[in-house]
Amino acid sequence: MPITNNNLFPLTQKMIDSMAHDVPGVYYLARPNGEIALIEAARKMKTELLDHLAGPAGKIATKFAVTLCSDPAAELQKVLDEFQAAHQRLPELNQARP
Repeated sequence: MPITNNNLFPLTQKMIDSMAHDVPGVYYLARPNGEIALIEAARKMKTELLDHLAGPAGKIATKFAVTLCSDPAAELQKVLDEFQAAHQRLPELNQARP
């Protein structure tokens, strides 16, 4: 399912506690307008989202979404390829990563 402004949640401690768990998956961080700023794979999504909330990405992103999957690395590559095909670029915060 594509990530849209309709399936993004506020990036707050309370929402992360209720919507994300320390399970594998892919998570999305988005700006207030719903523009995806970062897509990442995680073995423990809740822990990583809380780290982002407290870090620099938490100053850019105000919304998030999660997708549970058994192979986060493969799912991340698929999602990034789809994003790049649709937008001719990676999300802003993914561009600075190797």
